[in-house]
Amino acid sequence: MRFALGGTERIYAATVLLLGVLFALVLPPMQGPDEVAHFVRAYGIGEGLCIAPSTIRVPQSYLDEASKRFRPLTADDPEVAEGRLRSAIVSSLRVPASDADFEQPSMFLIDVYPCVLYAPAAFALAVTHVFHPSLPVALLFARLATLVACLALMLAGYRLAPFGKPLFVFVTLLPMFVAQSAVVSADALADALAPFAVAALLRLRFGDPERQLTRAELVGLAALAVALALAKLDGALLLLFLLIPAARFGGTPRKYGTIAAFGALGLAVSFAWSALNRDLARYVIGLQLSDRNVDVAYNVHYVVSRPAETALIFWNAGRAHGADWITTTAGTFGWAVAPLPAWSVGVAIAVLIYLSIRVPARNRLGRRSRALLVVTALGGVVVALVGTFAYALTRGQLAQPASSIALVGVQGRYFLPFLIPLGLAAGSASNGTEEADTYLAIGAGALLNVIALVTIAQYFYR
Repeated sequence: MRFALGGTERIYAATVLLLGVLFALVLPPMQGPDEVAHFVRAYGIGEGLCIAPSTIRVPQSYLDEASKRFRPLTADDPEVAEGRLRSAIVSSLRVPASDADFEQPSMFLIDVYPCVLYAPAAFALAVTHVFHPSLPVALLFARLATLVACLALMLAGYRLAPFGKPLFVFVTLLPMFVAQSAVVSADALADALAPFAVAALLRLRFGDPERQLTRAELVGLAALAVALALAKLDGALLLLFLLIPAARFGGTPRKYGTIAAFGALGLAVSFAWSALNRDLARYVIGLQLSDRNVDVAYNVHYVVSRPAETALIFWNAGRAHGADWITTTAGTFGWAVAPLPAWSVGVAIAVLIYLSIRVPARNRLGRRSRALLVVTALGGVVVALVGTFAYALTRGQLAQPASSIALVGVQGRYFLPFLIPLGLAAGSASNGTEEADTYLAIGAGALLNVIALVTIAQYFYR
């Protein structure tokens, strides 16, 4: 790929960068999803602790500011209700990082997330620590570093995509996607990796079918398999390796053997990472869930042994909370308390459907490829539901009839990695230019993000 950006690429990159910087500035400190826990994890990695210990040393002033001024804020908190948040941020800017550290006990499963997902934020925090910045300043640099890394993956995915670029652009410009890329979170890079992976695999699917994969491409695919396996829900995208034609591997047996090896490698690395963090994970799970009478092992066994009842619980959850899932997929900010207006969510859905139908895939994707894309997307959704099931339902609830169990805790942002595969499967247009639709995607995405930024400003800064 050439490094120089084309016309639409420049506009796309500038739009994501500008909107991401605005989100990083406007969203109050520590108000991203679980951002306090993600910040502590990134800080520890910046100190060289890739595998989290039972306690992480963090400047005392950071924890004081986070707990005193920037705990999860809602409309009823005095800082918001009385319009004092601006002055709280200004006051916090005057508090430098203290020399005294506090040993923060590990309390979140976030502490066992792979350190590579925090690399940009950890690097920024390690560099800025030399200057003892205040919490808002350190957080801002960590947010911006995460944004730049996500933008690099988005641009690479845009360039690699052989078709469907407007769909790639619009999904990555959904307000939740941009906002997620501009906070300190492992989810930021995980979400940005998804469109890159889909685009890379499509490029191999529609490249020269007679040219076998080079050694460098095979190594790259192995690395991609490992990255997807480590990136939370992205592991479902491993199924899309099957899109690559058998001829690229040198025959059908070699194709399935190689893909199986990639999958085994990804799972092996994922299991190895889990084993390295096994004791900490058990401690955190026990700390978080034992007082709620949640037994993860029991819940997973329930899913496996009672698929019919589990499916009914998922179905009931979708009927009860489906509208909330859609809303939070488009964008609900600040610990899920500041949602986009309903009409703008409707616009996002309409544009997403339009761009999906307009994907020129009629003569490119056969039935098997479309089915694989749908199965991958729906599989990712099921994995999200199973994960929530395992960490949310108590044994007391599971003793009730399945028809009366309420599964809560699913967030629409979990589904972001699967929107592009689902949209590609719906593509029905003939081959043609996509430039006009790309500009539509950029314009519509920018408009939705402006609405989101106004929503955040009106909610938090009264």
